Amino acid sequence: MSTTPEPGGRPLVVGDLLSETFQDFMQNIAGYMMAGLGFFLVAMPVGMVLGFLAVFVMYGVMIGGSVVSMIAGGAIAQGSGDQDIGALIGVFGSFGSFLVAFLCLFGLIGIVGAALAPLSASQIRAIAAHQRGEKPLEFSAAFSTFSQWMGPAIFTTGAVTVSTVIGVFFCYVGALVPATLLTFAPYMAAIHGKGAMESLRRSSGHAMAALGQHFVYILVYMGLSLVAAYIPVLGHAFLLALMVRAYRRVYGDGPEPA
Repeated sequence: MSTTPEPGGRPLVVGDLLSETFQDFMQNIAGYMMAGLGFFLVAMPVGMVLGFLAVFVMYGVMIGGSVVSMIAGGAIAQGSGDQDIGALIGVFGSFGSFLVAFLCLFGLIGIVGAALAPLSASQIRAIAAHQRGEKPLEFSAAFSTFSQWMGPAIFTTGAVTVSTVIGVFFCYVGALVPATLLTFAPYMAAIHGKGAMESLRRSSGHAMAALGQHFVYILVYMGLSLVAAYIPVLGHAFLLALMVRAYRRVYGDGPEPA
C-alpha cells in the first residue's frame, strides 16, 4: 500500500486509474473480498426487503387507483346519466394512478439507495484509508464507521440514485447526464463529509470543467459495471476501489477537497 498522500487536482486518466486499481486489487484481493463480503451480507437482505416493498407499493397504488377511478366513474355516470363522462373519469383516473405509481417507484428506489448509503459510505472510507496506507481492509469495513456523516451520505446518495433512475427511462442515454455530473458526489459526502448540496454542486462543477475526461471515465466505468454485475462480491469491490481512487485523484486526501 502506498503511503504517499494524493494531492488531488489531477486529470482523470482512465488507463492509469485502471492499472493502479488492478495492481492494488490483486495484491490485496483477500482484504477486498472480506470487505465486500461484509457489505454484501448486510446489504443484500436490506435491499431485498426494501425492493419487494417498493414493488408492492407501486402495484398497490397502480391497481388500487385504477379500481377506485373506475368505481367513481361508474357512479358518476349512473348519477348523471352521461356514460361518456363516467368513462372519461375512469380513463384519466387510471392514467393518473399509473403516473403516481411510477413517481412512488422513483421515490422508493431513492429510499433503498439512501438506506444502504451509510454502509456504502463506511466501506468507501475504509477503502480510501487502505489506499492511503493507513490500515488493511477488514470484514467490518461496511459498518466500522456506519454512523459517521450519515446525513450527508443518505441525502446525497438518495438524490443521485433518483436522478439516475429517472435518466434510465430516457432510453438509458439520459442516465449518462447525472452519472457524468454527479458521480463523485456520494464519495465527497463519505470521504470529506460535505453536505448533499455542496457535494452535488462541487461534483457537477468539476465535471463541467473537465467534461471530456468525466464522460470517458463514466463510459468505461459503466462498461465495467456490466461485467462486474456477474462477479459476486469482488465485482462490486473492484468498482468501489476504482471510484475511490478516481475521487482521490481529483479531490485529494487533504482535509478539504482540492
